[in-house]
Amino acid sequence: MSNITQGTALPAWIDSKFFYIPFELQPGPVLGKQALVLDAIRGTTTGFGVNVTCTQLQSTGNDILQFDVNRNGSNIQFSTSHTLEDGKQAKCIYRRSANHTATETTNDLFPFPDGEFVALEVVQTMQASANVSDGGFCASNMIMGWVRADKADQETSSSVTISARNISNTFLSCTQELLIGQFDLTVDTGGRVIQSNQTSDFATDTASYFPANGTFSTNITAPVSSETALFQQTAALMAGYGVFDFAWHNDSFTSDWMNSLLGMMINSTSLVDPASVVPSVTFIAPKVEKLYEQLFAVLLGLNTQVFPVAHNGQVADAQAIYIETRIFVSPIMFKFTVVILLIHLIVAIMYYMYRPRRFLPRMPTSLASIIAFVSASRALEDFNEKPEGLEGLGDKRFGYGRFIGTDGKTHVGIEQQRFVVPLKSRNPEVRRRKWGWMFGKEDERQPKTWI
Repeated sequence: MSNITQGTALPAWIDSKFFYIPFELQPGPVLGKQALVLDAIRGTTTGFGVNVTCTQLQSTGNDILQFDVNRNGSNIQFSTSHTLEDGKQAKCIYRRSANHTATETTNDLFPFPDGEFVALEVVQTMQASANVSDGGFCASNMIMGWVRADKADQETSSSVTISARNISNTFLSCTQELLIGQFDLTVDTGGRVIQSNQTSDFATDTASYFPANGTFSTNITAPVSSETALFQQTAALMAGYGVFDFAWHNDSFTSDWMNSLLGMMINSTSLVDPASVVPSVTFIAPKVEKLYEQLFAVLLGLNTQVFPVAHNGQVADAQAIYIETRIFVSPIMFKFTVVILLIHLIVAIMYYMYRPRRFLPRMPTSLASIIAFVSASRALEDFNEKPEGLEGLGDKRFGYGRFIGTDGKTHVGIEQQRFVVPLKSRNPEVRRRKWGWMFGKEDERQPKTWI
């Protein structure tokens, strides 16, 4: 649940589909005075997984469903029939809890609850009917179903075998195929899988791992004796063996953890919402298969005692991946560097805080821009009246600021000093008093109009 909702790491030696036989993780060696840090280990090991195929149960075909509800919902006839690979027919009936015998009829259900819409979810393993040899198929096959019952517009029959509600359902039959192969595996120091690459084809004979043909047992604490027994145990755990799951409800709460996890995967309660339509096979089958494969790997990883063959955890060829420090910095020089960088930062801040403010109406980067500073001033007339230039101008001074030009408009530029109104702009040439360049006041005697 945490992995699906929050992305929490899976248990050690498990990825999204396989459980890998663990190998030993040794600490890293020490070379000289510098210890290497063990980061990961790469080796070849055996991976166990399952390929799940979920097919729809219908009224005809190779996988047949019988699901009949009586008028008030207190009785359900439920069984499945399957055509096996060898051509034989297997009829699977409902496996009851320890206090009941196996049957294809449930007659102790609570009737339909109040409400216009009610629902029922089925997550079950089955049992072969009497005098039928199915090779363990029914017990290893997991049935999942979603049923909706809404109020019928009109009751058309008084028969106890016909429901007074409109019934719709979707049922899946999920079978398994064991996958065993060799993998090039990389794990961290805790055994968490970092990367895996398959290096061989999947094994076609599993006798070396499960040498005997055993019978079904729910004892997960002991080794299993066959591939079929392994499927029977894992399917029973996922389906909640011994729990009576047939229960009508008019709310959106799940009664089994398979539907709880599926609801988290799709981020919706539509699977158990009575007012929603039953899920389509094309939508729900791939999600059930993915969840089943993930849970199968997790169950194997948390119950390694199911393997009857001992594994010593040693690999023929393994690589240890270490972290080694290759760059060394003197602590003293590092501190000096940090101090110098801080001084640079302070100087840059001071520079941009106390730089001269903008006081030019335009940048003097072209001839036209420079002429515009004096085009409307009387300074230009002085030069027009005295062609000899600056000679003979006497004690006339020129300043920069705001003035009324010869055109009667206000300008900012160069004009005779007596017509200039000083701008409120600081002169970067102004000296400060002796209390310092940061805290001392400006010398008011310095001119504020300048060129």
